Amino acid sequence: MDLDQIYGYLATKYGALPDNEEDLSIWCENIFNNGNEEDQKAIVTLYLYNSIPIKNENDFFKWKIRAAKLNFINNLKELRIEFYQGFGNEDDRVFFVEWMTELATVGDIEAQIFLGHIYSAGIGVLKDEDSAFVWYEKAANQNHGGAQLKVGDTFFSKNMYEEAFIWYEKAASNGIKTSYLRLSKMYKMGMGTPQNDEKSKEWYQKALKSIVPTAKKSTK
Repeated sequence: MDLDQIYGYLATKYGALPDNEEDLSIWCENIFNNGNEEDQKAIVTLYLYNSIPIKNENDFFKWKIRAAKLNFINNLKELRIEFYQGFGNEDDRVFFVEWMTELATVGDIEAQIFLGHIYSAGIGVLKDEDSAFVWYEKAANQNHGGAQLKVGDTFFSKNMYEEAFIWYEKAASNGIKTSYLRLSKMYKMGMGTPQNDEKSKEWYQKALKSIVPTAKKSTK
């Protein structure tokens, strides 16, 4: 349906649209909360096409979440960024975290990383390093290099060097450059692995090579 057809459909089912913005906002909210999925999609479409005035960014965040839940938006990266930036009222942010938790629980790796980040930093939730580790570890077990580095760092902070070394190796195999320096240090100090100056130098040189070409390009 185009916009005129949507307005006609809603007017036939729910009566004439209110004239002022405040009443129109309440009207749309009531339809979304009480209507069927077709009605919800109709309301979301009007918001996404800016056919209904949006009061502020927080209000738009709410409607984009609803659109995503109805599969109108497939890329959730923008919503996660907006969450980091503080968009949305408290109810919408709680709802978004609950939704990401549902996705993460069934194996969505980006949702797992998102939860790891927000619990680690205390963004929109209480800071909880244990919960952050749970989600990072789930992503790490799906071969996410950045999450493998995070898991390694957690073990290292707890002086569990053998476990840290294993995860740094996995992160390195996925091209996570920071892990090269971690491995160099661990070989140098004999932490979690037998001391080996040669391997320490190898990882250090690999780290340098991954950085220096970028630096050279930036000076041209």
